[in-house]
Amino acid sequence: MTHPQCSAATVQVRPLEWDEGKGELAGQLVWSSGDPWVFWIVKNPNEKYIWCENFNIEGFCPCSPVRGSYDTLDEAKAAAQADYDERIRAAVILNEPQEAWQPIKTAPTGVPVLAMEDFHREDEDGKKYPKDYQVVTKINGKWSSFGLYLESFEPTHWQQLPSSPLSRPQRATQ
Repeated sequence: MTHPQCSAATVQVRPLEWDEGKGELAGQLVWSSGDPWVFWIVKNPNEKYIWCENFNIEGFCPCSPVRGSYDTLDEAKAAAQADYDERIRAAVILNEPQEAWQPIKTAPTGVPVLAMEDFHREDEDGKKYPKDYQVVTKINGKWSSFGLYLESFEPTHWQQLPSSPLSRPQRATQ
């Protein structure tokens, strides 16, 4: 069963790529996708499009389970894609989201975090300043930013930094 948060909006599944070929019988056409789990669509003359599947990298297996019968090739491909998407999403494990802002006393030491002061500061002239957010690291019980200890920064909450876009796997554009 697919995790409720694993919808098409949150987990994209790469579309199946179909190869067209001739079947074993006269006039038979075959479309295949996948490796090694293979989806097949078979079209015999004057018959519907039959969607089958099997785990066989050698080719179509006559005993492949039939998953459906369709009037058009597009309907058969859509059914195979929907099944494939559901299987992929069912295999995804989503980490439960943690509370975004956590109390500062729970912040790790020696790891950069995003910290904020959850109050508005006021200077001696009465000028008010908005909440302050900084990327900081707790070192020896003090907050440091860019190698300097922060004397006047008193954070109340923190959260983890997102991963760098440069550290994420880059996908080839099509």
